[in-house]
Amino acid sequence: MPFEKGKSGNPGGRPKEVAAVRELAKKYGPAAIERLVTLMSSENERTAVAACQALLDRGYGKPHASVEHSGQLAMTYDDVVTRIMNGSSIETGDTEDSEPVTH
Repeated sequence: MPFEKGKSGNPGGRPKEVAAVRELAKKYGPAAIERLVTLMSSENERTAVAACQALLDRGYGKPHASVEHSGQLAMTYDDVVTRIMNGSSIETGDTEDSEPVTH
């Protein structure tokens, strides 16, 4: 059921508990950063790397995932859409008993 025009879908706003927890967590933020800095020097490599990663993520943001493709595509996006619309298998190109869709 769609919302009435001019009325909020969330008239109460965010729950106040969430804001309270967020403020409490921010209170401990500086101490948490100090602890992470200490853990960077840990003898345990996993602990040190995890602390470094946590600090870098908070300071610079998490890195964006990237995907590289250096090969030739077997099918274009349009080929895939056309096969799906025609009831064909994308893997084999086999068609079922259906009318071809053209566009």
